[in-house]
Amino acid sequence: METKEPTVAQLLSTDTDWQTPLMPTGVPFVSRSATTETWEFAGTSVKPLATSRETHGEFALLDVTMQRCLDLPPHLHHNESETFYLLEGAMRFEVGNEVIEAGPGDAVHLPRGLRHACHVVSGQARALLLITPGGGEQYYRELSKPERGMIAPGLRATPDRATLQAVASKFGVQQF
Repeated sequence: METKEPTVAQLLSTDTDWQTPLMPTGVPFVSRSATTETWEFAGTSVKPLATSRETHGEFALLDVTMQRCLDLPPHLHHNESETFYLLEGAMRFEVGNEVIEAGPGDAVHLPRGLRHACHVVSGQARALLLITPGGGEQYYRELSKPERGMIAPGLRATPDRATLQAVASKFGVQQF
C-alpha cells in the first residue's frame, strides 16, 4: 500500500483523521535558543528549546541550569518521563532504592510513575531535559511566575514545599 505524503494544509490542520501511526504529526521547525524566553525559580534557569506546542505534544526539550544544593524532594510524574543529559557539573538522582551519580556526557532516564529525587552536587549543573510526551515543561513555567515568590535574588535552591505541591498537583506530579 502506497503512503501519500501529507499536504502542508493537513499538517497545519487540527483534524487528525487523515493521519496514520507512521505519518508525521507536525511541521518541521527550528528553535533559536537566543530568541526563547527563560524561566527562573529557586536558583534554577530553564530555557525551553522545543515546547509541546511546537512538537504537537510529542516532547519538550529544555536547557536547564541548576545551582548547587538544588534539592528536589522525592516525587513522581504520572504523565511523562524525563531524560537528563548532563552537559556540565554533577548530579545525584535517587531512584527507588538506587542512587545514580551522573556527570557530563551521562544520560539519566526517569520513566513516568517512578519515584525519584534530584540533587546538584557540584557548584552548578547544566543539562538538556527531554520530557516525553510534552506538556511537563509547563510545570517549570508555572514555578517561574512572580506570584509564586520563587524568583527573588539569593533565594535558596530548595523550593518551598507548599508552592511545589500546589503547582505539582496541577501537572500530574506527586510530591512525597
